[in-house]
Amino acid sequence: MGVGEAKNELRAPAERLVRLAREELGEMSARRRAEGLLKLNTRFVPRPRRSRFVLSLAAVAVVGVSMFLGQRWIRDHAAPELSYGVRGGRIDAAGFIQPSGATEPSLRFSDGTQVAFLPGARGRVKSVGEPGARIELSGKIEVAVVPRPGGQWLFDAGPFVIAVTGTAFSAEWRDVEQRLVLVLKTGAVQVSGPVLDGSIALRAGQRLAISAREKEFVISDVERVSAVNAAASARQQSLPGPEPSPSVQPAPRAAPSASNWTAELAAGRFAIILRQAEQRGLDRVLAEGSSDELAALSDAARYSRRDDVARRALGAQRRRFPQSARASDAAFLLGRLEETAKRPELALDWYERYLSEAPRGTYSSEALGRKMTVVQRLHGAARARPIAEDYLRRFQNGTYAAAARALIRAP
Repeated sequence: MGVGEAKNELRAPAERLVRLAREELGEMSARRRAEGLLKLNTRFVPRPRRSRFVLSLAAVAVVGVSMFLGQRWIRDHAAPELSYGVRGGRIDAAGFIQPSGATEPSLRFSDGTQVAFLPGARGRVKSVGEPGARIELSGKIEVAVVPRPGGQWLFDAGPFVIAVTGTAFSAEWRDVEQRLVLVLKTGAVQVSGPVLDGSIALRAGQRLAISAREKEFVISDVERVSAVNAAASARQQSLPGPEPSPSVQPAPRAAPSASNWTAELAAGRFAIILRQAEQRGLDRVLAEGSSDELAALSDAARYSRRDDVARRALGAQRRRFPQSARASDAAFLLGRLEETAKRPELALDWYERYLSEAPRGTYSSEALGRKMTVVQRLHGAARARPIAEDYLRRFQNGTYAAAARALIRAP
């Protein structure tokens, strides 16, 4: 076969293969073409009767076909893009999920992730892709995210963002109160927003309550809150009712005991706690109340901007229960009160007390970060830099990590 005949025989199919590869992959660079030719020339020894042109044309065709098939294999075997459907509901014109019957709606994703909307809750899927989705919520939801490599799920609750990879939790955002309550059952999440000065990490078994209006947050153990609520409910049920009399109307029950203040706090009913404390007598509550009651009272007072009551309740916690974890937590919370009141020296003293009493406590990252910022404000960057270095050693991904790195880099 001559050169001309070989050229005519291979030209049409080769051109089709090259055109197909170009449509799928784009134009091959000169480097990639040369690399393909080099590989073929090292594997195949040209026969005397074949021309260099025929081999070159065949090499281009083989490389193009190989790249086309490789690209097609990758595309066919790639992880499918995430999809979802709505059960027990529908999506309205604005994209929000609405119930369509007696049951509450839920989102079911193709990877097994589920988002259930509790009564009164609403939400919408803002975006969805292969790694996960971004969902806006209002009200209370129950979430179970299936863990997988590279997964990324975001939940927008007012000004806060909940970032998860694989976990189960409940979250409730209350628009009127500007309050987020998150209960983490399994896994871990990062919550970011204006009150947190960045983000904060939660572990399984923790409960986070954030007030955007009051610029405060509280982290507590779920088991402790549940135990207190159960005990309060049992005490309420065991109270004897009034015995009926044929001639006397049944007397009304006494006002609810303060033993259920933890439940009232979880529900955001701060005014009820303060009113009942005043009815019992504030001095008496501070002198005789349990540690749970003092903790609930101090939180309710802080959220209600009753800083005077909060200071007294936190002080009573430290005096009466000095060896408890709540006593140490009270030191940090007193520091926050002093910092808010523009008394940074007193705030610094409380932060240092907390860090000495609970170096691995619930608020250790926050206390060290606040200490760093207060020292920088009072004494300058040079004094605060060692604290920043300590913070990064202990909390590399903590709330104040970015501020600490900026402080270390500063001249």
